[in-house]
Amino acid sequence: ELTVDSLKKENTGLKKIQKHLNEEFFDIWDRLYKNEVDLYDLNQYNRRENIVVSGIPADVPDNDVEKYTVEMLRHFGVHGLSSYEIAACHRLNSPRNNLYPKNVIIRFINRKRAYEALDKFFIYKKNNPRCRINIFENLCPQYAKIFNQCRKLKVEKNRLNYFNSLRNFK
Repeated sequence: ELTVDSLKKENTGLKKIQKHLNEEFFDIWDRLYKNEVDLYDLNQYNRRENIVVSGIPADVPDNDVEKYTVEMLRHFGVHGLSSYEIAACHRLNSPRNNLYPKNVIIRFINRKRAYEALDKFFIYKKNNPRCRINIFENLCPQYAKIFNQCRKLKVEKNRLNYFNSLRNFK
């Protein structure tokens, strides 16, 4: 027979079970999140030998892309680079429209050469801001999303600083 006391006891028991299930859910959720972060880190670690180049003209034939990029990197200051130090070099499929040439990914045998290529390019680009080539790290999709959000925030901050300087100028 159902009484108020029996319903209170049952309700109290259900609340204890619910509390336990909530704790277990959040524990599993926390472990899942940590595993996901570890997976992102591992994915990014596997990409550390890669760089992505944008701006290589579309008229460079696919079978000449590696030779073109080696010469380009030498021009930027990566001296002594040979095609033997490159494990793979090819154009990427482009999710963008066909207005721009496809990006090129270069996978070096040694990650130090990838870092050197990035460093030399940034020095070159600083001295030659009109250069149409861009080189950047091959970020995994999750980190690329974070990077793009940070870049947007930086642009917004620069705009805000610019407009604040105009306001203060008057």
